Amino acid sequence: MDDRLVKAVVYAARKLHWNRKEIGALTPAQFSEIVEELYYQEAVERYELLQIFATLLSVIHNAPISKPKIMKSQDFFKLEPPMRKSEMLKKNIAENQVKKDIQLPKYKLAKLEE
Repeated sequence: MDDRLVKAVVYAARKLHWNRKEIGALTPAQFSEIVEELYYQEAVERYELLQIFATLLSVIHNAPISKPKIMKSQDFFKLEPPMRKSEMLKKNIAENQVKKDIQLPKYKLAKLEE
């Protein structure tokens, strides 16, 4: 078995508390979707924790001691929220269209939005 596949099976089993039999009953497409969703949800959780941490840092920094500059949580934390692969693909296509002045046919855009 491929090393990445083994890691994905172990990851899914650990997160979902499933055994090999339950994971083996999934189709490859179902398994892939579940693992991608697990990674996405974990990234969202990490992002939210980092935002909380940045807010705490800004509160500590802005304590009643005289400070030359008031700071916001955005000053400590400048990452964008995580996106699913389909959202990233749409964003990348849109950015490249603007950068390279590309006009895609409307029927192709409709398929990408589905």
